[in-house]
Amino acid sequence: MENQSSNVLRAQVSGELTFHGVTQAQSFDARVVSLGTMMRISGGFSLRQSDYGIKPVSFAAGTLRLKDEIKFNFELVARMQEPG
Repeated sequence: MENQSSNVLRAQVSGELTFHGVTQAQSFDARVVSLGTMMRISGGFSLRQSDYGIKPVSFAAGTLRLKDEIKFNFELVARMQEPG
């Protein structure tokens, strides 16, 4: 993680993503913000449906097709567990 200020960090996340029964390596940047007893983590990444064995949807006998790329964005909020 790289410290940008006292309460904001940037992290490189790497792992494996299983989607539609296919597992691929995936990595992306995330932003981590410390808010006292809470932490907010956000980021996003893209993947190609065809990499996971999914055929992009088409309409009107193939004249209109959706893009192969799907973009995912996320935001997680965690709170420190209170003692006891």
